[in-house]
Amino acid sequence: MLRASVSVKSGPSIVPLSLSALFLVAGWCHGLEIRAYSATRHDRFTGDVATAPAFNDSAWYGSRNFSGVGWIPGEASRQFALVSPKHVVFARHFYPGEGTTIRFLNADGDIVDRTVTGTEFILNDASLPTDLCLMELSAPITAAEKVPHFPYLNLASESAYTGTSLTVFGWTMKAGRGSIQAFQNSTSGDINTTRLMVFRYRRSSGNQDDAYVVGGDSGSPTFASAGGNPAIVGIHSLAGETTTYYYGYDSFIPAYVEKLDALLAPDGYRMTPAYPPSVTLSSSLVQPATLRQAHAGSCHFDLSNTGANDAGNARFTLHFPAGQGPDAISAPDWIAESAGPEDWVFRRANLATAATARFTATWSAVPSVASLLVEVTRVADGAPSAMQTFDLEPVPSFRSWSAGLADATEAGDPDGDGVPNLLEYAFGGNGGVPSLRSESGGLLLPEISMSGDGATVRFPVRADAARRGLVYAIEFSEDLEATGWQPATVVLEDATAPLDPPVDGFLLRTVSWDRTGPRQFARVKVTLSE
Repeated sequence: MLRASVSVKSGPSIVPLSLSALFLVAGWCHGLEIRAYSATRHDRFTGDVATAPAFNDSAWYGSRNFSGVGWIPGEASRQFALVSPKHVVFARHFYPGEGTTIRFLNADGDIVDRTVTGTEFILNDASLPTDLCLMELSAPITAAEKVPHFPYLNLASESAYTGTSLTVFGWTMKAGRGSIQAFQNSTSGDINTTRLMVFRYRRSSGNQDDAYVVGGDSGSPTFASAGGNPAIVGIHSLAGETTTYYYGYDSFIPAYVEKLDALLAPDGYRMTPAYPPSVTLSSSLVQPATLRQAHAGSCHFDLSNTGANDAGNARFTLHFPAGQGPDAISAPDWIAESAGPEDWVFRRANLATAATARFTATWSAVPSVASLLVEVTRVADGAPSAMQTFDLEPVPSFRSWSAGLADATEAGDPDGDGVPNLLEYAFGGNGGVPSLRSESGGLLLPEISMSGDGATVRFPVRADAARRGLVYAIEFSEDLEATGWQPATVVLEDATAPLDPPVDGFLLRTVSWDRTGPRQFARVKVTLSE
């Protein structure tokens, strides 16, 4: 058993006769001591923890609220507090090795296992390891697994914590009560200088749930209540006693939040405050003028922190309809939790105030749908979850229209009716069905008529021709030579009106001109720019 000493930093003077790191010592098998211990009142679980753990719903502290406290299967001592979906905190002097399984029991009573893949020591201001460490798990625990991580209690100053009621966990998976009495620095050569919070147990009398820590309790967590929910404040490191009191000394989590944050940030997390400052987030769509069906394309979704406080544990989710997700989404400096095809989830430890993050979605071929709805959800510490829907409205294209034709080129005529695909597309035909009528049964090709000194040509045009990149031009020639076609010099009328009978998406264009003078030939030229 390690001997240690402490020096009083602040608060009432507490000078135990001796202090000991809380290693498990041969012959000690009782674990956390509770004044009037009752399995019904104090145990976390009922039944056989090794084979069929079940929450003890009679426990005074609400055992289901602590599903984020894990343990090592087959071991009754060490308890691990989850502080992010992928990390637990523990005592450095008692931490387990890599490959150790840590088990959680979720609120539904299902077992969730992870293994330890690495451990980082939290350093003090002298760059020496404190008695606090951060352990990384093999994979994040997902929301569907229902094991939430714990926030930490964030109060204005150490003095504000004094007197805070505690739920103290320990060996053999039970919990008792305590309250914060003071703060001290350890000066042990084995533990190094570590900021500690102190809670004590009066030997002579007290509450039935009062508890003190003993050998084997190292690393187990201590919680306070924040808004009715548990918030972590400490990890057991040392124990001491006098003739009047037993003392517990915990590594004080709030003192090390910045250093924990620095270790969590590369994985896209930071410590969650129980009382986060208010954060204001907004999201917007930045879309190019044309996002064209069946063509390569991209658009941007921006997440902005428009409030006065940094946004911790920022999370941005994009949901696309089935079969319409992008091939990739780039998000510099964000961690991708899920990468499509329909659901994309990104996280980041912090989005600074006034900062904007950009998420660029890219398709090799934009879906051939008129409406592409994207649901984006944003959330952060201090910013409740908010969902917004954007409609990308991909522009129809010739490429989308001609997909599946035996010859999908503009000049192709797979149905053999003498009308090339581009004209079928421009005038409302069907490139796969031989016909000189439109799909609605009306005129397909331009019709010309003459009256007196005037000539008129009528033909269907797409109502959204400009958006599709279609241009219909009337040209004239006196000799039908390829180089002889010119625009009309005098146009008497150029108007559009609804087709009769109406055809969805099409209008009737009428162009009239003066036909006096030399003989002329007229044509409707269609060009496409996609």
